[in-house]
Amino acid sequence: MKVKNLKKSIAIILVAVTLVGCKKDDIPELIEPSEIPIDYVQVVKKDLSDLTIFSGAVTPEVTTIAFEADGKLADVNKFVGDTVKKNEVLGNMDTEDIQKQITAINGDITYANQMKDYEIALTGMEIEMQNQTIAKLNAQLAILAQPIATTESTTQASTEATTINTTVSDINKKINDANTQIKVLQSNIELITSKNVNQVQILKDKLSKLQSIINDSSIKSPIDGEIIAMVNANNGVLTIGDSVISEKPAYYIADNSNLYIMSLGMKDVDINDAQRIYVIIDEKQYEIVKEDYTDAEISLANINKK
Repeated sequence: MKVKNLKKSIAIILVAVTLVGCKKDDIPELIEPSEIPIDYVQVVKKDLSDLTIFSGAVTPEVTTIAFEADGKLADVNKFVGDTVKKNEVLGNMDTEDIQKQITAINGDITYANQMKDYEIALTGMEIEMQNQTIAKLNAQLAILAQPIATTESTTQASTEATTINTTVSDINKKINDANTQIKVLQSNIELITSKNVNQVQILKDKLSKLQSIINDSSIKSPIDGEIIAMVNANNGVLTIGDSVISEKPAYYIADNSNLYIMSLGMKDVDINDAQRIYVIIDEKQYEIVKEDYTDAEISLANINKK
């Protein structure tokens, strides 16, 4: 669930009071009184107040919440204007399509394991056939190794021995070839197993992500506050059946316990020399404290009722 902070506004009036002292040069020269009788009053030198008034707004901190994945809204528990508590469920995303994907991936995992077992069994049969061939060849070698009683001449016996030796050499070559083929087949089994492990792991990772989306299909309020907006994927009012986009704010919740006063038209120079800054809201005065922002906007926070 993605969370961001914004602000909303209520109009107010900001007043900066700057004390302006009377300068000596500003006092007019006295003139000779006329002979007409007049009353005199004592003039007391005092500072005058210079009031600077700005328009502004009371802005509560606003938190935005987004769904973790694209989808459709299945149901809504809270609406615009409703107050909510922290961790209260506001709505739930339709997980039917995700459940179908999970079912399909589980099927893919089962199929991948079945194919692995089939390929290993088939390769095992080929290894067994090579072993049987080796056994037959070894049996032939055993027969050829038996002494042969003969009454033939020495020349004939020598020719027959040469033939036997050639046959034995051919058989040994076939046995070596069969053993080499067995090693290749055994290596293939290792490759089949490794390929299956990687393939299944990829599928399990997808499954884990989808399951995480299922677990986070409910959108909850991260704070106590009031819902001030519900927005769908097309920036319209969010209702049941509407599409939502992952990480795009769907709910806006105002924290009315954390208020700011903002005046976009006010600059530092306007209030740097002010002895007092206050706001008037519904004909009531509130003392405030100036707080600077890096974007050059001025936020006046920490409202204290006078």
